[in-house]
Amino acid sequence: MDDAAFIRSDDNSKKASLMPTGDCPPCGPPKEVLLDLRSIEIFLSICEEGGFTAAADSLGLTQAAVSQHMTKLERELETGLIDRTVRPQRLTAAGQHLQRRGRVLLDDLRLIQSELKHYRNYDIPQLRLGVVESVAGAMLPLIVQKL
Repeated sequence: MDDAAFIRSDDNSKKASLMPTGDCPPCGPPKEVLLDLRSIEIFLSICEEGGFTAAADSLGLTQAAVSQHMTKLERELETGLIDRTVRPQRLTAAGQHLQRRGRVLLDDLRLIQSELKHYRNYDIPQLRLGVVESVAGAMLPLIVQKL
């Protein structure tokens, strides 16, 4: 793919829109898909960098690896994300939707990771004491108080 020919989606808003829920009459119930976050990250890099080669360079991957991730992602989603039949290539409606929602998803995950780092400092180790009854009533309160 020629990087210069790739057009980014015009809608770069981070506003998340929801897809309709329920069964699609012609397709039946939705198939559960476990998305690979790395593939979404690569897809977003393609959108942001303007093409497969530039995304590969920025991610430290080969262009072939980026293409394989895209093929796998489109196969899992059972829809195309980039319209390769037109020049310049552009995102399909599904690609635009994934671009908006994927960015929000990855931003939220990074925020959660950052927030959870603060909890590491609050993990309190447990101390278990084994004492005889005579010490438990008289001396244990004094020992615990000094901890």
